[in-house]
Amino acid sequence: MPLIKSAVKKMKQDRRRYAQNLRTKRAMRTATKAFEAEPSFDSMRTAQSAIDTAAKKKVISKQAAARRIKHIARTAKEAGVKIPSKKK
Repeated sequence: MPLIKSAVKKMKQDRRRYAQNLRTKRAMRTATKAFEAEPSFDSMRTAQSAIDTAAKKKVISKQAAARRIKHIARTAKEAGVKIPSKKK
C-alpha cells in the first residue's frame, strides 16, 4: 500500500480505469460472439459499434479495431447477411 498521497490517488485512478476498460472489452467480446453464433445484420452492427467504441476509448488500437471489423464483414459476407439499402 503506497504511503504518498499522490501514489494513493494514482492507484485509485488505475483501479477505476481498469474496471471501465474491462467493461468495454467484455461488451465488445459479447457482441462479437453473439454475431459469430447467429450472423445477422443487427448483430453485425452491434459488434462493429462495440469495436468502434473500444477503439475510441483506446482500449484497443485503431489497427486492431479495423482488423476485427474486417473479420466481421468477411464472416457476414460468407454467411449471406443481407444489408438493407438506404432509402432516399
